[in-house]
Amino acid sequence: MVGPLAPEFRIFPGLAQASLALAEELTTRTLRAQSLGLPFRWVIPGGETPRTLFSLLAERFRDRIPWSSIHLFWSDERWVPHDHPESNYRLAATTLLKSHLIQPPQVHPIPTDLASPELAAVSYERLLRKPMGGLAPSPYLLDLAILGVGPDGHTASLFPDSPVLRESERFVRGVPDSPTSPHVARVTLTLPAFQRTRQVFFLASGATKREVVERVRADFRTAVDRFPAARVQSTDPVVWFVDTAATGASA
Repeated sequence: MVGPLAPEFRIFPGLAQASLALAEELTTRTLRAQSLGLPFRWVIPGGETPRTLFSLLAERFRDRIPWSSIHLFWSDERWVPHDHPESNYRLAATTLLKSHLIQPPQVHPIPTDLASPELAAVSYERLLRKPMGGLAPSPYLLDLAILGVGPDGHTASLFPDSPVLRESERFVRGVPDSPTSPHVARVTLTLPAFQRTRQVFFLASGATKREVVERVRADFRTAVDRFPAARVQSTDPVVWFVDTAATGASA
């Protein structure tokens, strides 16, 4: 059996340049989907790192991207209301979505108003499996996922030693608690969901991510055993967009 494939790394002087390169990739891929008459199913991350990317897309790229093709999903969500300061949805709402470029029916946040994270996970998985626009099912669950990474190597809400890492069938799972702040329950996409995604891009910036990035670059096989982010695979090879602060290398 072929093991996980080592990712490609693209190194930039700073987060602004890495975010710009990601915005160009998103534009190209969305235009391609539009030319084929297909919806573009895009997953975005939480955390602070994508703020620059979201602002770029909403301002500099607002007239270049065919927003009507996009259906927007989230990699994970904290079990808080959508207007809570710690909500991943709220970050996107105050940056990417505030200009109403993507219409509300095409925006699919993880529900946090149900009875439990597990019920929310079941509901979100049902949505992910549903064909968009009345089209035949795609071979891909999702077209593109942009993910971040934590200093401990977690991505989405897939944490080191979490039992959710052993999930082999479900695309969405509830996470009872989080080892990182804020210590609340979460809902997350799983490794099988990313395996059914056409392309995964990571965006990593800053010295706090350097240990993870350097380990994944230098010794991928060992990193897979330690860091959940290194275990993420997609249909096309995974690509990391990182800045020099996260690598200790020159761009």
